[in-house]
Amino acid sequence: ISRVFALSSLVLALAFVNLAWQRLPLQLVQIWLIATAVASLLPVAVDLVKRWHAPLHPGLTTRQVEFMAVLLGATWAMLPALFFDLASPSLRTFSGALLFAISGLGAFAFARASGAAVAFVAMIAGATGLASLKVGGEFGPAFAIAAGLYGLSLCAMVLIHHLKTRSALLAQMEIHRQKDVIAFLLNDFEDGTNDWLWETGTNFAFTYASPKLAQ
Repeated sequence: ISRVFALSSLVLALAFVNLAWQRLPLQLVQIWLIATAVASLLPVAVDLVKRWHAPLHPGLTTRQVEFMAVLLGATWAMLPALFFDLASPSLRTFSGALLFAISGLGAFAFARASGAAVAFVAMIAGATGLASLKVGGEFGPAFAIAAGLYGLSLCAMVLIHHLKTRSALLAQMEIHRQKDVIAFLLNDFEDGTNDWLWETGTNFAFTYASPKLAQ
């Protein structure tokens, strides 16, 4: 989880609070902001602690990333669940734009762990859709459909990226396996024959010569 995404989450949360603190229950807004700030900074803090103790550590595990994604997704899903009913139409629209923005950023930030990305997007899109339907009126159904379609498109992009990455990795592994098989066969050939074996590069310079040729 990049620090840029954590900072973006904080900035978007502060943008909402800047508009909402005089229009919504202040205590509820403060609780949501604290929860979102903790969920946003927790992955960065855990990663920094790990790097402090082991500078060469590979980073957060997939399980840890999935847990962080669910935690942060839950805090952002709280926004429509807690405030859509109480917000004015203009604040509700602004909140919806923030939710779309954080969903898109999260989908890319968690893309390497497809399960984490899908969980993050689905939680926010689902909460936004349900809260919009609860509000009703002209805004509710239309925004619920938009949130659902946007969430599905983000999940589809994440899964397509995952499949492409997996296919590329499998192809690379197959190439390495074939190279190992060819190397084994060539070594076996060298050991069992008196023939010479050599290899040249694109400029026809020798890149390999069997020991028997070298003799």
